Amino acid sequence: MFDWVKEGLLKPQEIINIRNIPGLDKISYDPKKGMSIESNVTLAEIASNVEIKNNYLALHQAVNHAATPPTA
Repeated sequence: MFDWVKEGLLKPQEIINIRNIPGLDKISYDPKKGMSIESNVTLAEIASNVEIKNNYLALHQAVNHAATPPTA
């Protein structure tokens, strides 16, 4: 979305910064309820999370692929 704003394709009336809202930077896993990844979690945090690697391998692989620059 921010790319659209930068390119002038989207002109929102307001943009709200959620970066400093407590609790939005957490990853939690419960075997019965599943995984919860909040909005401020980074790709690096997802890539290094053991529960994601052990229980959500496709997500783990996708994030590692997205977070890794292409090789020449």
